[in-house]
Amino acid sequence: MAICTADKPSPPGWVADLPFTYWHSGGVPLIAMTLNGRGPFLMMFDTGAMITIIDRKVYEAVGGAPLVIDDRSTISMSGELTRTHKGSLTLEGGGQRWEAQSVKVHPLAVMTRRQGVEGGTVGLNIWNRLVVEIDYEGERIRLFHPEQFVPPDGASTLRLEPRPDGMTSASPGLFVKGQIAGQEGTFILDSGSAGSHVTHDFAERANLSSQPPYFSASISGSDGGRVNLPFYKTTLLLTLGSTSIRPHLFSLNRSFTGEDGLLGWSVLQGFRIFFDLSHRRLYLIRRPQFDVTRTSFAMQMEGMHETQTTAEGHEERALEWYRKALEVHPKNPNLFPGIVRILSKLHRDREALDMINTYLQWYPDDQAMRERRERIQQRLSPASPKLNR
Repeated sequence: MAICTADKPSPPGWVADLPFTYWHSGGVPLIAMTLNGRGPFLMMFDTGAMITIIDRKVYEAVGGAPLVIDDRSTISMSGELTRTHKGSLTLEGGGQRWEAQSVKVHPLAVMTRRQGVEGGTVGLNIWNRLVVEIDYEGERIRLFHPEQFVPPDGASTLRLEPRPDGMTSASPGLFVKGQIAGQEGTFILDSGSAGSHVTHDFAERANLSSQPPYFSASISGSDGGRVNLPFYKTTLLLTLGSTSIRPHLFSLNRSFTGEDGLLGWSVLQGFRIFFDLSHRRLYLIRRPQFDVTRTSFAMQMEGMHETQTTAEGHEERALEWYRKALEVHPKNPNLFPGIVRILSKLHRDREALDMINTYLQWYPDDQAMRERRERIQQRLSPASPKLNR
């Protein structure tokens, strides 16, 4: 991997400053990158991705090198093994250039495109020789030379652990030790994942799942797979070194590499984060004003909980949560289907139609939502035997 530094004045150790925009659902950083000099394309900055992934159509459009079959299988969210192709190309961003000798190439999932991703995912193999700061509050990703980087004052320092399953990889992955309810576990740090989860074994050890789930939800991954997960609400502290945070909600999921859980951006946004892979160190600075319960994701989860209760007025409370979430991130594509379903159930078809039309302005390729709009329009037609309010 060749790293070419732009010729411009910079602070000691500083390499690049990449502004990012949030994924429409509120947490995943999207950075603008050119590919083989074409673009820019919005790319997901994903600390959970071992290798950079490029959309097949984009790769072909920018003239990537001839593809070969990847001899390594990819595990989808549903646990299935899939084969992909690999290739090579040049990525540029923030005045820097990376000659990526190995990238995965396959079509992006529909949901990933709806979230604003255009080109693919920037993985660890691009930046693992640099110190990377994710500043969620300032909406910046900053890169530093590891030998010149000075750790920030007051930061909690953690060791980046090897893969729990003992396997080796071109990229080691980002794993740290943490504690919940006095139980120590190893967790993946994944800026590309919305929620956080623990494994069934860890939940049993920490007595986290002794109560019934708060709700269950079918979750889609960037690979297009779906899995039904139980979610639990908690007031317990997650301790990471000398700092801590209350995750608010976590789900139960299986382990992918022997880890005890995964910390997604619903937790990571509570910190200013520095990854120093060269020295296997992680530095965390807690954001004192950050409230995990006020994120779009947390409010969406509360709305999903209300849809699964039977208490009087639960539909209206769900709508209230979803609308609050939309105030935080108006283009969050995960919110609209739930709102439309509730409005249709309450026979408020005209409101549902307005929501669908707003959604389709941003996501016109969603065929399922177009078909739902057609059904509602038929119900509202004067020729329909049953008129809705």
